[in-house]
Amino acid sequence: MSFPASVDSIPTSAGQEDHVSMGPIAARKLTRNVECLERVLAIELMAACQGLDFRRPLRSSDRLESVHRRFREKVAFRDEELADLE
Repeated sequence: MSFPASVDSIPTSAGQEDHVSMGPIAARKLTRNVECLERVLAIELMAACQGLDFRRPLRSSDRLESVHRRFREKVAFRDEELADLE
């Protein structure tokens, strides 16, 4: 998904024209990449919040504690082993 669509042109009109707009393909790639980024950031946020919970009663900055609190309003702490889920 990291290969730019702009360098992957396809021939048309029996090779008479060498310019084909790759905009739609680039947009589909961008959409997929943004979805993957959202998933990765969600996993990173979940891991960071779990890490903060494991370090309690220590506290972080006010801003990070606010993010942690808002995240925990939607997502509960996971206390079961991941191996048990397999």
